[in-house]
Amino acid sequence: MKNPKFWQTKTFQEIEKHWHDKLKESGFKDQEEILNGNYILKQRASNCFRSLRQVEREARQEYYSQMGFQAGQETFSDAIEQLVMERRSMGVKIKDICQELRALNERCHRYTIYRIIHKYEVKWGLKKKK
Repeated sequence: MKNPKFWQTKTFQEIEKHWHDKLKESGFKDQEEILNGNYILKQRASNCFRSLRQVEREARQEYYSQMGFQAGQETFSDAIEQLVMERRSMGVKIKDICQELRALNERCHRYTIYRIIHKYEVKWGLKKKK
């Protein structure tokens, strides 16, 4: 017969019950509940994690939508900045924009592309200035 884990011993379970009773008496609202002898996290919303992802997706969609609109309205003085912002508004990753610029025999650095993107995000009110 194997030795029980410490939380399976009678002594531990008595102490645990004592402290749970004290917490309950004090008005403490526990985020766990006992179900079939196991503690599980209470979940008030039926799909809280799924809805969070939906909110993130909608926020990202709105971000790229606004970026695309602003890129279409902007009069760029530099063709590289225009290319960077048009590609970024389509969701193209910085490293892929860099590869495209290199294919066009243009110099590029990922940080420079990031700075161009950030410049227009601030200008268009999509992000705050750092």
